[in-house]
Amino acid sequence: MLQLYSPVFLLQAFCLYHAYKNGADQKWLWVIIIIPLLGCVLYLFDRFHNQDNVETITENVKGTMKPNYLLSKMEEEAQFSGTVVNKTRLADEYTSKEKYERAIALYESCLEGFNKDDPQLLMKLLKANYLNNAYEEAVRIGEKLKSERFFQNTAEKIAYAIALQKTGAIALAEQVFQEMDIRFTNYKHRIEYGNFLLQTNRPQDAKAKFATLLEELNNMDSLEKRMKKDIIQEVKRLYDKI
Repeated sequence: MLQLYSPVFLLQAFCLYHAYKNGADQKWLWVIIIIPLLGCVLYLFDRFHNQDNVETITENVKGTMKPNYLLSKMEEEAQFSGTVVNKTRLADEYTSKEKYERAIALYESCLEGFNKDDPQLLMKLLKANYLNNAYEEAVRIGEKLKSERFFQNTAEKIAYAIALQKTGAIALAEQVFQEMDIRFTNYKHRIEYGNFLLQTNRPQDAKAKFATLLEELNNMDSLEKRMKKDIIQEVKRLYDKI
């Protein structure tokens, strides 16, 4: 019974996660919960009725049941066919699993020929170096990216600003934060700006920054507030802490 239950339970967990993540009708959640095996089969058939999708969901289910399955498969694909796409996918997976040095080596190996200055690859490399505490390298890559239009309001630019701070370039770090300090948007960037002000011994400036964010957030309609519930709570926590 235990041998049968474990795979069914994992399949049920996967289907519930997939249904919730993809906004499936609530009826599917109840079907999967009430009749686990049959409900999962019906849900998978309804959502993945062509061959390509069946293969995709099969791989995802295997990945759920065997945590290292997808990683091993990606490693085999990258070894068999070392295309930029395969190596980048594997590097992304390494980054998600905190294997930063492996990810960095792969990203760097992709920066050749036509891809030598590819902005998307450089942003991935910046992120991996930042997460690996290689702040000087993250700054060097950020310098190459700072003129790229689509780099301007990304999470990677936050990493660049913090890396500047970590390497002692406080004035440059603040300049980068100010570039991302745009009213009624970029809330995560501006929260990090407030944290930067705190960490550089400017608590009153930080409190003023969080107060501005709270004013903007409180003026939103109820739907926007619900969508930004976590951000509102984080800003309130930081404001009250000062």
